[in-house]
Amino acid sequence: MRDFIRRCYIGWKYFKFGFHIGEKKHMPEAFIRELNEWSEETFGEDHTLGTINHLRKEAEEYKEAYLNYCDTLHKPFRYPKEINNAHLEFIKEAADVQMLLWDGLKREGIHFATLLWYCQKKLEINKKRNWGPKNEEGFFEHVKDNNNEG
Repeated sequence: MRDFIRRCYIGWKYFKFGFHIGEKKHMPEAFIRELNEWSEETFGEDHTLGTINHLRKEAEEYKEAYLNYCDTLHKPFRYPKEINNAHLEFIKEAADVQMLLWDGLKREGIHFATLLWYCQKKLEINKKRNWGPKNEEGFFEHVKDNNNEG
């Protein structure tokens, strides 16, 4: 259990700060490059639309894993005191979704740093928006008006 939690923490540090092995610093871009090379070698070069369709399927599996995990806790996911198999499955499905997103973007020439830059810009836009109440599906949408950017 402690080893798993330690690996999760190391994983978080890896994506937030990078880490050093010898003299070389490893960042998410290096992982994404490795992922993309493997994906192109395994599946070919031109399948971004297929990747997007696969992403939709994996997102549904991620949702099912989350609901299964919530059932094991009898409450919404937060920071669990115990890691169980349902939680591990939830993390694995999240990894599937993230890898497909990164692979699809990289295939279109969008690198991690570019995505991060756009995420920052999008966050600035979202902070200025007005948000409606939670809808029936459990999420919030911004109020559409002529001043809102996409």
